[in-house]
Amino acid sequence: MNVIVASVLWSLALLLIASGVAKLLTSKTDESALNVMALPAMVNTRTVRTALPWVEILLALTLLLSSGIVLWAATAATVCCSWRSRCS
Repeated sequence: MNVIVASVLWSLALLLIASGVAKLLTSKTDESALNVMALPAMVNTRTVRTALPWVEILLALTLLLSSGIVLWAATAATVCCSWRSRCS
């Protein structure tokens, strides 16, 4: 069971790192990705578009390096972010 949990966490972390790095390398991606997600105008700002790749990378590192309640919070945040982007 621990192997499965670890595999899921590592997979989520690698996905978040790849997504964050891709957004940092492609300047147009951040704007079009947020437009596709249909976020409210209050959230769809330049600051959010600039911070999103860094937040994804930080969340991935939190998944890899934390334990206990911090790990549970990071996992919940990852699932909520993933669910929100797919439901839009």
